[in-house]
Parts: sequence; C-alpha cells; structure tokens
Amino acid sequence: MVASCLRERSQYFPMKRMLHEVRGTAETTKLRNIVIGSVFEMKTSNECSSNVLVLKPILTNKETRPQNTVVQQGLTGFATGTCLATTRGEVPVEDLRAGDKVFTRDNGMKRLAWVGKSIASHPDLIENSTHNPIHISKGALGDNMPTRDMVVSPNQRFLITSTLTNVLVGESEVLVAAKFLTNLAGVRRVVSSQVDYILVMFDHHEIVLANSAWAESFQPDELSLHQIGDVQRTEILMQFPDLYTAQGQRGFRSARRSLKQGEASTLDRRKSL
Repeated sequence: MVASCLRERSQYFPMKRMLHEVRGTAETTKLRNIVIGSVFEMKTSNECSSNVLVLKPILTNKETRPQNTVVQQGLTGFATGTCLATTRGEVPVEDLRAGDKVFTRDNGMKRLAWVGKSIASHPDLIENSTHNPIHISKGALGDNMPTRDMVVSPNQRFLITSTLTNVLVGESEVLVAAKFLTNLAGVRRVVSSQVDYILVMFDHHEIVLANSAWAESFQPDELSLHQIGDVQRTEILMQFPDLYTAQGQRGFRSARRSLKQGEASTLDRRKSL
C-alpha cells in the first residue's frame, strides 16, 4: 500500500483557535490570523512524494520468523509512512528529527524534543490479535480525515470532536484510542508480522496533524518509559529529569480527556463525528 504525502494543490484543515503567522519559504506552512471556524493553507514539500507505508506479511515458515522480538503493547505510535504537518510541509514521521517544528492544535508550531522508534513484531502480533495494528481508511474519522489510509498502534489516540461526548463526559473534544474506534466504518485491525512505529514527543503532550487527522504525541509515563527500552528512556530522561518522579510525569498530563472503551463504543461517525 502506497501512502503518498505529495499533493498537487494546497490542502485546508479546520482550526479552533487563533494562531500567529509563521513566515517561511514557498514550501512552508503559512498560518495567517486563523480564527475559530476558519482554515489554514498548507503547501506541501516533496519529501512525502515517494513515501511507502509497509505492513510486513505474515510468515508461515516458523524457521524464518524473526527471533527475540516483542511487541510494545501499551505504546502509542505512527507506522512509517504517516506524514505530520511541519514548517516544511508534510514530512514522513520516519524522517523527522528532534528540533523539527511540527504543527500542534493548541500551541502552533513547536519543536520536537525527541523522536523514537518501537518495533511491534512476531510472535506477539501473530499470537495475540489485540496487539495487531489498526488500519484507518481515508475519511474514516470525518471529512477527509485522514486524507490517506494510515496505520497506527492500537493505543494511539485520536482527537474526536462530538456533541455526543459533550453529553457523555462534558467535553466536546476528547481523545480516543484507535483500538476503541473499530466500530466505525473504515477502522479495523490488520494482521502483520511486524510494524515499525515512530514516536514523537514535545515538552508537553500535544495534538498533531497526522495525515490531516488530529492525533496525540508520545506521552511519557511510567509504563511507556519502561516500554521504549533503556537507551531511548535515557535519552528522554536526560532532557526531562523531572520524569523520574510521578510529579514530573504529571507535567505531561493528557492534552484532552481520554474516553474509556465503554464510552467510546457509543460513537458513530454518522451521528457524532
């Protein structure tokens, strides 16, 4: 499956709050006095033109299956091939680096503090179907959201704007894990022997544009820091030593309330998204 981030014409995305203009080259995202209900124009670069999203096929020969690999069950992450909105246009997540400026819903352009990688692979993906990635078809989360098919980890949360959630939990904007959205048309689990996930982190929990759908950044807590491994955990803790403590981890509180499975099960795109 090929997921091309290159667009022949500028794309438009809804925004909620006013942002300051970001100046740059012709290939730079430009935000001009955006107000509630308006849009911003994004001119894409060529960096996503040949981007390929790969789900490795199931291996039937046990002798050829990868050894000593495990799935990171609780992690959030975007499969390679997903593109984020940046000052350079849309860029594949696997090409992002710390210091790159990425567009966020709440705080405009922000620099990435850290970019990591997690590999979900056999045997867990084969033996436990709940660990398999989630495939989200174009438009499954709303009008042209996402603009292209994408694959994410089961725990990757997306921003859902709904009048129904306002009734349920008193919030019109909530985060919902992809694994809880499979009741929506176009959202389903897919079986694979390996998926490479990219993790993007800021100095706070943020919501970013991934294939033009709003999704969360990596949120460090005790579980997720444990799951990324010693090397990557050390990289983060060197930048954010407060994360050694529970109080420091609370500094990365969720950007929005997160729906539980039972709450999310009431969502129906035709009625509430």
